[in-house]
Amino acid sequence: MKRVEAPDKDKLELMGHTSTEMLRHYQDVNYEDLRRITDAL
Repeated sequence: MKRVEAPDKDKLELMGHTSTEMLRHYQDVNYEDLRRITDAL
């Protein structure tokens, strides 16, 4: 998420969170890992 240039509020909405603390928590997640998870759904 930190590599995507977009407003924090939009990232929070996408993830379903309201706290910027949660955004910081998830910013270290690897994009490829997220893609694998969402593709499996």
